[in-house]
Amino acid sequence: MINLIQVNCREDKYIDKRQAKAVLKYKPDIILLEYLTTSGSYEQRTKSPKITKEILLKNPWVRSDKYMWTNIVKIRRENHHTILYAVDGPYDLVNEANVYQCNNKNPNKTTNLFWWIRIYLRERFMAENIKKILKNHKDKKSLTILVFLQKFHWQHVKFLLSRPAKNKIWKFYFGRFRDLKSPDVSIKIKKESPILYKYWKKYPV
Repeated sequence: MINLIQVNCREDKYIDKRQAKAVLKYKPDIILLEYLTTSGSYEQRTKSPKITKEILLKNPWVRSDKYMWTNIVKIRRENHHTILYAVDGPYDLVNEANVYQCNNKNPNKTTNLFWWIRIYLRERFMAENIKKILKNHKDKKSLTILVFLQKFHWQHVKFLLSRPAKNKIWKFYFGRFRDLKSPDVSIKIKKESPILYKYWKKYPV
């Protein structure tokens, strides 16, 4: 039996210990991390990434991860060998393709097509990576897996893991743009972002 437990972490300046506490509560076999990957394929992580001042200025919620990693060390000392996997998209997609920033001037990012394209592509990588991880551990009789993806990512990834048809994926992600057609999207992406276009060709809808 596979027990998948999703736990949120606020992405703001405040420390959120929910994921750290979940590590001690569930002592999971596997943790799925919303961490970027080198090439898009899932990667096993054995230690906490280096957290610099620059990283904290850009992503202050990383402070919360320090507590999670501290608790990973605690349960490993008890001979509980949790495996951690990074399952997000590749570096350029995650860090260099956010063509629509959400700020005070532009607060409504969810109305922007390119925001949705980037979210869709990241979540396709997440879903494909999680599918492979589950397949690689299918011989286990029981697994407790903590899913440290944001709740909306996890809801979308579960949808993708259900193997929906392309027309259903299109409606799920882009149905809000009523007059939009798939060929038009490809042209728009090519003009807007080479990075998004590169991965759209990998996972077209």
